Amino acid sequence: MGTDSLDRLKALASALPTIEQLFAGSPGRADEFTFDAVGIHADFSRQPVSPEMWSLLLAMAADCGVQEKIAAMFAGEKMNPTEGRPVLHTALRADRTSSPEAEWAATQLDKALDLARAVRADASVKAVVNIGIGGSHLGPRMVTRALRRFHDGPLVRFVSNIDAADFDAAV
Repeated sequence: MGTDSLDRLKALASALPTIEQLFAGSPGRADEFTFDAVGIHADFSRQPVSPEMWSLLLAMAADCGVQEKIAAMFAGEKMNPTEGRPVLHTALRADRTSSPEAEWAATQLDKALDLARAVRADASVKAVVNIGIGGSHLGPRMVTRALRRFHDGPLVRFVSNIDAADFDAAV
């Protein structure tokens, strides 16, 4: 697919009507672009995408080998070339007895929960600073933002670059 697919995708995007027009032109749009899988409800109907764009995006994902990479991840293949080890995302969601990796991941989650409980129980802790460079801050920041209405513990701040001013502002 390559460059031709990207050029086609850009052309389709530039000619895309408004969301209101997409709904007017396709009364079944909400059903067509809504999916339920593994406990997740995803509604893409209000996103600027046409059926042709959707098909092209799926074809591009197939050409990139997304399904094969997902299968490799679930099979525990070494996918991290820098560290020469498998990614352990799936172990975090597995039954702790299903593999040594899943047991290790469950133990790490237990340790994290114990630490979180201890921090929350210590009234002298006023803030927690999460330092994450290279994208590692994104998950914790997203969860913190998503759950902010339930917040009842210390203030959580994030440092996500090497700028000393960013660090200074957080601490």
